[in-house]
Amino acid sequence: MEVLKQWEELHHKKVGNTYKHNIKQFISTANFDIQNASYSDIISYISLLRKSGLSSRNLKNHLCAIKFYYNCLLELGYIKHHPCKTLLLQDKTDKRISTETLFTPEELNELLTREDKAIPQLKLRNQIIRQLLVYQGLTVKELMQLTITDIDLENCTLAIKNSRELELHPKQLLPLQRYLTTDRKKIKNSTKTALLLLSKSGNKILEVTINDAINYKAAKRFTPQKIRQSVIANLLKNGHDLRKVQLFAGHRYISSTEQYITSQFTELRSELEKKHPLS
Repeated sequence: MEVLKQWEELHHKKVGNTYKHNIKQFISTANFDIQNASYSDIISYISLLRKSGLSSRNLKNHLCAIKFYYNCLLELGYIKHHPCKTLLLQDKTDKRISTETLFTPEELNELLTREDKAIPQLKLRNQIIRQLLVYQGLTVKELMQLTITDIDLENCTLAIKNSRELELHPKQLLPLQRYLTTDRKKIKNSTKTALLLLSKSGNKILEVTINDAINYKAAKRFTPQKIRQSVIANLLKNGHDLRKVQLFAGHRYISSTEQYITSQFTELRSELEKKHPLS
């Protein structure tokens, strides 16, 4: 990270924390010589990130950080060639919902009860992240923005700013109480922010942190988006009212909720056509 310090001193500017985090991850996990990397090396690294379940937006953020790092190396004279200056990602967000690939209630329960191999001081935080994903179906953005005042243990509710109020599951109450009164206070700089979920260094958690929290050293991988979609789809499959599910999910338009039903119907029809003797 010395290169970034030199660049900051040269330009009298600060490199953003997200860039620093992504660059640090790149330096520590890339299995090739950073300063002699080729275009193919960068492609391979991005492919590994893609397999880890990062969103298309997050992948592009990582690539931007990598490109910036190589611009720094080039400007400071460490390298003579930028390996990925012209690299553009074509990843597009697929908004279609394939309900047949979503997680069943049993699989979601497996996520809740799986062994957490993280360091001890993060285990309770990770448990809370998994519970918020499964019991409330929160988005990554909502998780990142939660504050300690959004939790009302007395009334068993969780407030999502500018959106909705959700009930807490009974199994969430004790972990949240212990986290707020004990574990969170042990995290560095926790008194300087009202954010509920923090990194081990006391900073705002990132999407990659959430992915690590639910998948650390686990064979079967879950992604926050697919967990959320599974929660919504399972509610509808179990006969819950469409309007109530819309409110639960925080969908602005009911058509966003209806697409889960449409997807289920389309896939059922496709399956019946495959098995029909005249197809």
